[in-house]
Amino acid sequence: MFRGIDPRNSFQKAITNSQKVIKNNSTSADAYNNMAKCYWRFGDYEMSVNLNPYSTYEKGIEACRKALEIHPNFANAKYSMGLLYQGIADCKVHKGDDPRKDYCKIVESYKNALELVPNDITLHYNLAVIYYNFAVYEMERGNDPTDYLRLGISICEKSLELDPTFSLNVLASMNEGFASYLFSQGKDPTDYLQKSVTNYEKSIETYPTYPSTYAYLSFTLQLWAKYEWAKGKNPIEYLQKSIEICNKGLKVNSKATLLYDELSKTFGLMAEYNLYSGKNPKL
Repeated sequence: MFRGIDPRNSFQKAITNSQKVIKNNSTSADAYNNMAKCYWRFGDYEMSVNLNPYSTYEKGIEACRKALEIHPNFANAKYSMGLLYQGIADCKVHKGDDPRKDYCKIVESYKNALELVPNDITLHYNLAVIYYNFAVYEMERGNDPTDYLRLGISICEKSLELDPTFSLNVLASMNEGFASYLFSQGKDPTDYLQKSVTNYEKSIETYPTYPSTYAYLSFTLQLWAKYEWAKGKNPIEYLQKSIEICNKGLKVNSKATLLYDELSKTFGLMAEYNLYSGKNPKL
């Protein structure tokens, strides 16, 4: 995310200049919010170079509180608050700590902002992503994630009313998450698998230059193949589709390592199936 010259000096200058504005005008909510955003970016940089960003994020949160004391209906400050708590949550996940209290604070911040700007597509998107992260965290610990997935799907559907393409990848991820959970519980995930594939395909039609979308679609097709195999059916159709989509993505970006990773996984599954079924595993 951060390349080239160390940006810490520039972040500090930006913060210092916001403080000067506040010194001259202590009721400038914009100045507090600008300072909060600087602390957010500063914290993200610190995390990217393995420094502890907690105190930086906390300073940003305090700046948001000041902005909201001055201007209680300042949507941008509520949004900034969510971004700062997101930084803290990401840091906790990285360290293996529980981020759920912070996820709740992020959700509260974004929902409060949406009450003021209900058609803000970016806020809808970010709120859906948090619900997805919440669901993944619960699922990784053997807990039922479906409430968070349903909330995320609802937010995505609302954002698609505002822009029919913006949140397709997140919606596809929600449906894939639902499918993964149902599969793990021995239930039929086909409906959600199909929805996920359809959303990813629409996303690729709209934004064909993003290699990550091809990789996510490949992953979903592999999951579908595993489900078919678990039912005693031939999964090769879905594995072949996974290979085709990876190769299509590599034509867009031949250096996309995540696509090579999904190709490797797909060929591995195909070899396992051929061995299991008594066929020649040579591909």
